[in-house]
Amino acid sequence: MKRLFFSLIAILCLSQVLISQSQDNQERPPNTAVTFPVTIGGDFLITGTFQSYPGERLDQFVTRMYIQSQENIIARSYDIESRLEAIETIDKAPLRGIKLLRADGSKLDIDLLKFRNTGDFKHNPYLERDDILIFPPVNLKTNSIEVIGGVMKPGIYPYMDGDNIKTMTELSQGLNPAFGEITDAIIYRRSLDGYSIEEIKVDINSSISLKPGDKLKIGSQTPLFENYKVLVLGDVKNPGYVFIPKNGVSILKALEGAGGVNEFSDIRNLKVFRSQNFPPGYLKDKYRIDFNDKKPVVENTDNKAVAVNIIEDIISLEYLSFLRMSPFNEEDTAYFMLETRLQTLLNAQVFNSSEKNTFSSELANYTVEHGDIIIVPALDPNINIMGQVAYPGKYKFVPGDDIKTYIMKAGGFGKHAIQDEIMIVKGTTREWINPREDSYTLEPGDYIYIPRETIRSFSWYVGQVAYYLGIVGNIATLIILLLSVNK
Repeated sequence: MKRLFFSLIAILCLSQVLISQSQDNQERPPNTAVTFPVTIGGDFLITGTFQSYPGERLDQFVTRMYIQSQENIIARSYDIESRLEAIETIDKAPLRGIKLLRADGSKLDIDLLKFRNTGDFKHNPYLERDDILIFPPVNLKTNSIEVIGGVMKPGIYPYMDGDNIKTMTELSQGLNPAFGEITDAIIYRRSLDGYSIEEIKVDINSSISLKPGDKLKIGSQTPLFENYKVLVLGDVKNPGYVFIPKNGVSILKALEGAGGVNEFSDIRNLKVFRSQNFPPGYLKDKYRIDFNDKKPVVENTDNKAVAVNIIEDIISLEYLSFLRMSPFNEEDTAYFMLETRLQTLLNAQVFNSSEKNTFSSELANYTVEHGDIIIVPALDPNINIMGQVAYPGKYKFVPGDDIKTYIMKAGGFGKHAIQDEIMIVKGTTREWINPREDSYTLEPGDYIYIPRETIRSFSWYVGQVAYYLGIVGNIATLIILLLSVNK
């Protein structure tokens, strides 16, 4: 009985010791007798000496360090700009050309990207005590190779000494069977000054060394599936990018690709803008439009937001066209500046033919190309009243109603309205029409402008009188001088 009692006491004591050790292990850092140090140097997210575990491969260790440093970098970013900068830095973590220096003096060249794409464990060795990892800097602009054509994963890859067609094909996850049998490749090599490109045709099994900046096309006969596209904005069912063939499509086909126009689209005032007519980087910087972006374009709400922003911008520029065709007097220099600005920023192909057959033919025959922007405005079903009326704004167009009727709808003339100088501005052409002298027909979208008489202060009249008296005085003085000379 005593033996059983003492056994129970011993078991309870042992259990308490084991529980205490377990708690200590959770609170203490890893046992250095179990882990071992590995040093990270070079251009990695973090550098220093860290603990690795027995049986841990390089990819496991790098991934663990990557996640830890990623969390720390983002946690230290307190505003959106610095956070985006941090994410961009994280995305540039190097995976090729890693140097693994062993404690015994041996050196290994590691291509971790190749392991991840091919599963070759040669490039994912087990880590050992006192290993040193040196990560190279990454510069995809000057030290990379672009792989296109008949591979599974075309893209831009960091360059590594000794790269050839075989290694780049492996990095691109092998040949794409959809292209059939591929027997050759083309290396496009740009000259140092950038003014010429050498085209080198080689066998697919060639061991020719590649150079930084090369563009490698796997399969000389493989088509280039580039993202040729136009941007359709405005009053269409699905505004956004529309993919087109390399040689372009007709406007009608592009509109079909955007889902077609809406019921009240002002198709007769459609405009086509050439993106190259905008200042370099203008569309990309202001609207995030990049026709050369090789990432796939997906439908999202950003396309609609971009459409709204661009249309508003263009409308603000078109406001200048009111002034350009107005009968108001302007200084020649200001007028020339206005014309130049319009010519530069509103340099669009406009379709506003009044003949239906001719118009449809123009849209079917006019070809839009990669980078073009098609703007389809909405038809304004109103008459716009501007100027000296009580309630300026939009009033629904009613066939047969004349200018006086619309002015009455707008609350009548204002106190300072010049009633005999009313002007009509056509909504389609922005042409100014004098209704007292020219024949006209009010149409939806037209503007009625009632000017305001200029209010002059007493000092202005005094100044004018003084000005003209000064002129008279100068003329009188000149006459007296002439008379005195003739005597």
